[in-house]
Amino acid sequence: PPDDLAPALAGSLIGTAASTGWGPVLGALMDLARRRALTIESVEKAGLFASKEVRISRGPVPSHAAPHERVLLDLLFTDKHGPRTSVTFSELAKTFASSRRWKRLKEAIAAELRAERLLDADRERTRGRVTIAGLIVLVMAIAGFVGSVALFDRVGQPVLAVPIALLIVGVVGMITGASLSPLSEEGHRRAERWRGFKRTLGSPSDTSAPGGPGVERLERLLPYAVAFGTAVAWMKRLEKQGITMGPSWL
Repeated sequence: PPDDLAPALAGSLIGTAASTGWGPVLGALMDLARRRALTIESVEKAGLFASKEVRISRGPVPSHAAPHERVLLDLLFTDKHGPRTSVTFSELAKTFASSRRWKRLKEAIAAELRAERLLDADRERTRGRVTIAGLIVLVMAIAGFVGSVALFDRVGQPVLAVPIALLIVGVVGMITGASLSPLSEEGHRRAERWRGFKRTLGSPSDTSAPGGPGVERLERLLPYAVAFGTAVAWMKRLEKQGITMGPSWL
């Protein structure tokens, strides 16, 4: 890796508009498993038909766990009934179904990116304002279409001109806001290095060395591959090279 960013931070940094998706979250899970903060195991699923389920169980919280990792562990192992010791993969979507819970995790990751000076507060505000302005104009366009129904018989198609114009402006505003990067100059520089790392991760030069990447290196890199969304392709490349080992914590 080009620097010491955690998988969730690196995955979010190179994501669209530095946003956090499932990839960075799963990458954080894998990294916590690598450090024995939780265990991931396959278990028999209860039911009429036998099937397998992946269960995540809580372990000791590392003393050096990052703030976003502590938030993730708290969200995983706390539900409306209180603390719990394990959660299944099938329950993850339900765990983060609440926008409030998902927002809490996203904000924890964003706060660490800001602490690293990888996000620019002014650019974040500008992006938010442009996006909100586009949304407001879209709402005005919808209201215009609704209002034009009453006048359409008398005025005809010209009555739709203003709502259509507002619709175009609103869509352009939303697209423009989404395309604005909140990254600082340092954030852009480090994001480029991480994108380069993503491109080389699992490349032939990386996997064709004698003995492959080695268990320790594989365990270190797998969380990043998961965070970048390239884990499946990387593992398939390793398998074609005859490397079938997996991390000790899976």
